Amino acid sequence: MGLFDFGKKKPAQPQQPAYQPQQPAYQPQQPTYTPAQYVAAGHSLRNQQRWGDAVECYKKAANAGDPEGLYWLGSCVLTGYGAQKDELLACQLYSLASRKGHQEATKTLFKYLDASIKDLNQKGDHKAMAPYLKVGAEAGHIQSITLYGYFLTVGAGGLAVNKQEGYRWLKLAADNGFSQAKELLAQYY
Repeated sequence: MGLFDFGKKKPAQPQQPAYQPQQPAYQPQQPTYTPAQYVAAGHSLRNQQRWGDAVECYKKAANAGDPEGLYWLGSCVLTGYGAQKDELLACQLYSLASRKGHQEATKTLFKYLDASIKDLNQKGDHKAMAPYLKVGAEAGHIQSITLYGYFLTVGAGGLAVNKQEGYRWLKLAADNGFSQAKELLAQYY
């Protein structure tokens, strides 16, 4: 020890183990599957009524952006087979698949929205209707586009008033020939 180190303890040096095992030269990798293969596996598992496993396959395809995977995952979520039942999430999944050109997802979503909007409107539950309108508007459902634009314009369904965004949606519906949207534009803008 030097003059200025008097009374100080040196920190203990970590000891190196005498033997360090070598890492194996070859590590097998998990096989990778295409989204279509995950969907096919999901169908096979669904046919065996292994719903939870089917949902996991559909999730992998959906996470890759596959429209078929999105559609089937939406179907499982809508019915509650293999997944927690969540109607809004199912509509969101159908909407994503629809925007990727999946025609069956579009038909299913639009049919569901027509019934849900009618039911919620009859109940006067506009707050519950608002998220469905947004999903439907994003997928091109003309009634949803119009109502979502209206809700934004007047602040209905718990949405904050956003006249600029409301106008944009109403104009889109009006430009596609929807007469109710034209009337709302004339009334509010």
